[in-house]
Amino acid sequence: MSVWFSFLHTTSVAVGPGMSCGRVRTAVQRVAGGRAAVPRAWPAAVVMALWPFPATAAEQPGEALPKWEAGIAGGGAWTPHYPAADESGNAIIAAPYLKYRGRRLRLGEDGLVTGRFFRTDRIHVTASVRGSLPADSADNRARAGMPDLDALFEVGPQVELLLAGRREENSVSLKLPLRFVFSTDFSDLKDRGVVFQPRFSYRRESLLGADGLSGTVSLGPSFASERLMDYFYEVAPQFATPQRPAYQAEGGYLGSDIALSLNYRLSQSFSVLVGVEFSYYGGATNDDSPLFRSDSGVKAGAGFVWRAWRSAATAAE
Repeated sequence: MSVWFSFLHTTSVAVGPGMSCGRVRTAVQRVAGGRAAVPRAWPAAVVMALWPFPATAAEQPGEALPKWEAGIAGGGAWTPHYPAADESGNAIIAAPYLKYRGRRLRLGEDGLVTGRFFRTDRIHVTASVRGSLPADSADNRARAGMPDLDALFEVGPQVELLLAGRREENSVSLKLPLRFVFSTDFSDLKDRGVVFQPRFSYRRESLLGADGLSGTVSLGPSFASERLMDYFYEVAPQFATPQRPAYQAEGGYLGSDIALSLNYRLSQSFSVLVGVEFSYYGGATNDDSPLFRSDSGVKAGAGFVWRAWRSAATAAE
């Protein structure tokens, strides 16, 4: 979940002119607890908004970027079912890929949709939409008999401060996103509160002297409102058992992460990427919940992007 896949920018695909959500489909297969779930067709934009790993090309400093590019993105990830869970699942996703670089509106950049409201050399103010994958309670022993965890979507503003270096090259930045969280099973939408995830991020181009290889390291804490903590850790009386007593969660500290992502552009049209994140939940506000099962967690994944088409027009800064 982007609540806890905090370092890994969402791989995003948005439906552009001439494309219909009803016609653009993809298959998602999740395997959790060793049991395969039945694949389900979702609009590509929705599926890829839930994807936790970046599909952004390793861009060369000073490179003239196309206004749009399209192709195919896919990959696999291994992730815990929720923050502080002691069981994990796998996800495999493939879908059409579209990236658009407008002056005010960006698609597929640090979220499904990003609006650019204020920019200087050192400060960026944006708003974006991100998402995260669902989890079946039947595949998690701690949540057995409880409602499933639906896909989460987040929307809200972010202030990014460039602390050192140049934004598109080697840089150190502080990102301050505040996002409103909603859950959905694609038949209704429920308010799940807010999450605040300040992150220090270090980005380096031409890593190890290799052209086309870029890396990002980020770290920081996460804080969530009571409503979101309830979603992860509350045990309502009707779901209480002798091993899982009723529990009322509280808002506060969720955990901290340190993460590394690598992106290698093999050619102008093809990139591969890998990512790993280590999370520590010791001292979290709800560490006494019966659903809080582990002080640490690891997420990892790999993927690719094939950019088959690109515009002749270049992007506006």
